[in-house]
Amino acid sequence: MATVRRSPHKIQPLVSSVGAARGGLLHGAARLRQSERYQLEAAIQSVHANRLFGKRRDADVLLGLYDAFLVTARSLGAAVSRASVLIEAERGRGAEALAELDALAAPDSAPWRVSRAGAGQDPIPDAKAALALPPDPALRAHLTNRFGLTSG
Repeated sequence: MATVRRSPHKIQPLVSSVGAARGGLLHGAARLRQSERYQLEAAIQSVHANRLFGKRRDADVLLGLYDAFLVTARSLGAAVSRASVLIEAERGRGAEALAELDALAAPDSAPWRVSRAGAGQDPIPDAKAALALPPDPALRAHLTNRFGLTSG
């Protein structure tokens, strides 16, 4: 497994911000002064889990964690997830997200299509294209509810 050595001042604030309740193990991992794939995945999940505890999701922290993750383990899923964080960011960074998604050029990926639909000015073509991909009941329900589409 590739290990990316990062200075502690870059990773420590990101991991520290996920909260003490779930952050104890993450803090211990951060003291190793290494950013490894599974450590970063755990930190990303912890930030997302903050919603379950009534806390807001910190887009800046997530973007930093995804940036570190993409250096460690580049993947389409992580890149699409990072762009999705941009779409939902409080500052409305949809244009930036759309540019990142377009650079990925993954039209056969339902998450890519759904993310593009969320970022674009005209979401319907991407939402319809996602519906045309192999069936996924959860995706169909999401697209039907969010964009008022039917799968028929």
